[in-house]
Formats: sequence, structure tokens, C-alpha cells
Amino acid sequence: MKIISAGDYLDVAQLGGVRLDLRVLAFTATASLATGLFFGLFPALKASRANVSDALKSSGREKVGSRHQTRARSLLVMTEIAFSLVLLAGSGLMIGSLVKLLDVNLGFNPQNVVTMRLSLPEARYSLRQAETLFRQLQERVRSLPGVHAVAITNQLPMSEVTANASFNVENRPANTNINVADTQLISPDYFRAMGISLFRGRFFTDNDANLPPASVIVNQTLARNVWPGVDPIGKRIRLRADAPWLSVVGVAADIKNHGSNVATKPEMYFLHSDQPFGIWADLRSMTLVVRTAVEPQQIVTAVRGQLRDLDPELPVF
Repeated sequence: MKIISAGDYLDVAQLGGVRLDLRVLAFTATASLATGLFFGLFPALKASRANVSDALKSSGREKVGSRHQTRARSLLVMTEIAFSLVLLAGSGLMIGSLVKLLDVNLGFNPQNVVTMRLSLPEARYSLRQAETLFRQLQERVRSLPGVHAVAITNQLPMSEVTANASFNVENRPANTNINVADTQLISPDYFRAMGISLFRGRFFTDNDANLPPASVIVNQTLARNVWPGVDPIGKRIRLRADAPWLSVVGVAADIKNHGSNVATKPEMYFLHSDQPFGIWADLRSMTLVVRTAVEPQQIVTAVRGQLRDLDPELPVF
């Protein structure tokens, strides 16, 4: 359960709180053992009381007069063997698929990561007020014991809902068939919180967040598709003709952004505080990402307390 709940493989509410019930486990084991003993004991007792002479006589009579019974018994045995082989093959395939799934490199580390979805009501929060609250919340959570990194994002990897945008490359004609990528709005510490490696250049810093929109981070797939064999650092893109040019400051390692069995798609990362032109996103609805060294439930309780101090009416998912 720890392996499953640590990742985002299953979109199930409150999955992190699921635990094995030892009482149910003990009952299941006892029932399985009792069933095996019950169905195995009676044939054994019957066999132990059997008379060898009568059995031989009965066997002789059966050989003479019950060919139909023998055929039916053989057919039943063959059917049981066939079903057993089907179950065995299915189990082997399932185990093989599970092993392959566990061996897939997701590109990020879901271990010891807590995520919480926050939705700020539009009636009470302007975009600027939402940005202020998210910044204050990150500062508070960052000061909690056991927290290694904290960030916010508009969507997590492998989410069902994704957003993308077309973009123009400086000194090149527009080509919407190639220049389309997934978009992600994040805070500066997002990559450290998610355990995503840096392939080239640098990640966002707090200084970037305090400056006018000027930078973007792309993943390896986008860099390879748009600038094959060329260093993408310093290259510029923009999302619309009236949008400012953004310089590529870093290349992040590819992640499985659409599932463990789906090829990685081109992706662009923007600072959520930049509110970049050409991207539609509800900046009042963000996910808090916390990398921790302590029990996740402790962090959840502490984060809820910090959020309650800022706004006791906010829902958390």
C-alpha cells in the first residue's frame, strides 16, 4: 500500500489513508486454512478406512462395466487441468506486468511526497490575492520540521486533465504541427519537491519570480524535437504574436507525464506568478507538493493547521 499510495498511479481519494486491517487479514488466513483442512480431511479419512480387497473388487467391476464413467472422469480431469493452466498463465502475465510497471523510470520520485489540492473561491480571491496566499502557505509549510521542499503546480504528472499550447520559435516560421507542448505552471522549488532532475542549464529561482516574465524551462523531448543537436539554453520562444519572448534557462529531465506506458510528450514549465500569455489556467486552483522526511500524515495535519490559520473556510482535497 505504501508503494501504491506514494505515486499517482491511481486517482483515488484518500488513498494515502488506506491501510491493511490485521483483523481482516487474520480472518482471511484462518478461513483459507480451515477450508483447505475441511475439504482435504474427509477424503483422507475415507481413504484410511477403505478395505483393500473391496477396492480391488470394485476396481475390477468398474473396468468391466463403467467405460462411460471412466470417460467422464477423464474429461473432468482434463477440464480441471485446462482451467488450471489458464489461471497459471494469467497469473504469470499479471506478475510480469507488475514487475515491468515497477521497473519503469517515471522521471520523478513519488516517495515521501504529500500533495493537497487547493481551490480558492473566485468571489473572495482575485488572482493577486490567490498568489499572495499560495506564497504565504509555502513559506509556512517550508518552516515545518521534516519538510525538505514545498511547491505548487496547476497539475501533477500523470493527471487525467492536461493542458497544451502552441508556440513560436525565434527566427523560425510558425509550425503548429511541431511546436505544440504540454504546459505546466509551477513555483520555483517544484522540481526539487517532485524529485525531477536537471539535464542542462538551471531551474527557476526566487529572483525569476520577482522579475517580469522572461524565462521558461523545457523538457528533454521538446529540446530534442525543436533544437536537435543544438544547445537550447538561451533560445527563445513565445506563445503568441503579442506575447513577450521567453528564454530557455533550463532543460528538465523527461518524466512520464501521461502514464507509465505512454511516450513522454514535449513539455514547457512556466512560473505560475508570471501568468504567461497564451495559457489558460485557473490559478486559483493549485496543488501543493511537499517533500518530507517524516510520516506523511503528520505533514497533512500540520499543513491543514497552517492553511486554517490563513483561511479556515478553504476546502482541501
